[in-house]
Amino acid sequence: MKNKSLISEAKKLANKKELTSDVTVGHVGCALETKSGKIYSGLSVGTSANLGFCAEICAMAQMIKEGETEILEIIATEPDGKLITPCGRCREFMFQINRNNLKTKILLSDNKYITLEELLPHRWQDYWSKNRS
Repeated sequence: MKNKSLISEAKKLANKKELTSDVTVGHVGCALETKSGKIYSGLSVGTSANLGFCAEICAMAQMIKEGETEILEIIATEPDGKLITPCGRCREFMFQINRNNLKTKILLSDNKYITLEELLPHRWQDYWSKNRS
């Protein structure tokens, strides 16, 4: 894994800036490595009308644009360098675009990882399919 370069890229993008009185960017920076070894990155966009999106979604959109969906590792950071986990929406998105992403490693601290599967232990799809019959 290229975790040092991922951390560096995510930190570079976590640089909060006000674009207008209604829009700020860079609350969170994200970098991810795909199965092919490519790195994609993104930054968060926040709006007063809640129309923005997460840094992870931005990075995953770039990845999907290039025809990729499988993530080996994902890192998100705040402007102060604190590592954070993807929010619930981003976790669900990762799972839905490729079920293999349950194996995705998410860096929590220096060398401590958790998998997406550990963050999504009781997926709604498991219960939905069982109870639909």
